[in-house]
Parts: sequence; C-alpha cells; structure tokens
Amino acid sequence: LKREQEERAQKEKVKAEVEAKKEENKAVVNVRKMYQKLHTAQPESFEKAKEELYAVIKQHQKQLGNQYTMVHNEADKLVEGTEKRLEYDKLLAELADLVDIAEAKADLIKEATALLRKDATEDITMNAFHAALATAENNYKETEVAIIACKDFVQKHGLMDTKDPAKMQVRPTLMKLMARTTECGKAAKVVLQDAQSAEGLVARRIAAKQAIDEDGKLFAKYDPGKKGFWDNEAVVAFAKGEYSFELP
Repeated sequence: LKREQEERAQKEKVKAEVEAKKEENKAVVNVRKMYQKLHTAQPESFEKAKEELYAVIKQHQKQLGNQYTMVHNEADKLVEGTEKRLEYDKLLAELADLVDIAEAKADLIKEATALLRKDATEDITMNAFHAALATAENNYKETEVAIIACKDFVQKHGLMDTKDPAKMQVRPTLMKLMARTTECGKAAKVVLQDAQSAEGLVARRIAAKQAIDEDGKLFAKYDPGKKGFWDNEAVVAFAKGEYSFELP
C-alpha cells in the first residue's frame, strides 16, 4: 500500500511538473506575441509598446516560473535594440535631408546648362555661355561638397557598421540613400562635361548665325522694295556699293 501511495505521489508530481511546464511555455508565447509591436514601433508608439510588454511579463510572472529571468532579459535586449533602431531611423532621416540637398544642387547644374547643351535650339551669346558655364561649375562644386557631407555623416555615425544588429535593420534604407548620392554625383558630372564640350559647337552656331544675319542685312540693303530678289538694278548697286565696281 505504501508503495502504491509513493507511485501515485510520483505520478502526480510528474503531472504537475508537466502542467507547470505547459503554463510556462504558454506564458512565454503570450509575452513574445508583444514583441512584434516593438519590432514595428515608431517614436510615437515606442513607449506604449514598451510599457505593454513589461506589463504582460509582470502579469505572467508566476506562470513563467524558471523562464521569467530569461524572458525578461530577452525583452530588455529587444527594448534596447528598438531604441537603437529608432535612433538610427532618425539619423537616416537627417541623411535623407542631406541627400535631398545634394540632388537639389545637381538640379541647379541642369538649369544653368539648359542653353548650353548640344541639342539646345535657343540663341545665346558667348558671354552668356561663359556666364552660364561658370554658374554650372560653381553649382557642381557645391554638389561635390554636399555629397562629401553625406559621406562624412555616414562615417561619423558609423552607419556602415555590419556588427550592430540594429544598424543592419536600417541598412536597406541606408544603401538606397547612398545609391542616390552616387547617382547624383555621376549625373552632375555628365551634365557639366556635356556643357563644357558644347563650347566649340555653340561658338560655331553663333558664327553661323552672325554670317546669316549679315548676309540678310546685306541683301535687304539692296532690296529696299522688299521684293525678295535682286533685279539688275540691285546687282549693279551691290557691285558699286560693296566693291566700287561699275558693271557695264
């Protein structure tokens, strides 16, 4: 009889331990359900998500049993990681502003060189060309400074560090911003070089236009009646007026 009682007591103990373990695991699951709120938390929702997480841990403290310390430490690390992630999100927002500035500077190069491109059709003088080119070159220097500011910002805050899990979370956004910075620099250089190489073409275009204008003035000089052609009288007048030559 005594042996039966001991066996019964042992079975009840094992059953109680199994039930307790089930309760522990159930409590752990309930706590971890709150983790997603922190994973997706933004600055305005972070504090509330953190409070709710610790409230759930406290609520299930008894059921967590031996896993309470493990779960609490796990939550602490998650909170710390989320705080870092939000800090890096803020830094990336500042970096995005710097990239916007660099791109705006590059856009000014396009504006300054609108009349300098090889496919430009509007008239421009060489003085205006050189003035616009000087403006574009100055804008390019400012673009370079803005791009350097972006790279210095990334280096200063160690945003390329691959050992920090929180930084790895924001890395895709960082890489997109850095790609924009690189593309901005390349595009600005191409636009400026295109404008610089157009100087000879623009000079020839201006010379050709001047020649056409001078020919037109000369033609109009001996076509006072605006007939659109020179008659014999006009040809005689042209030869005499321009070359002091008397036609028979």
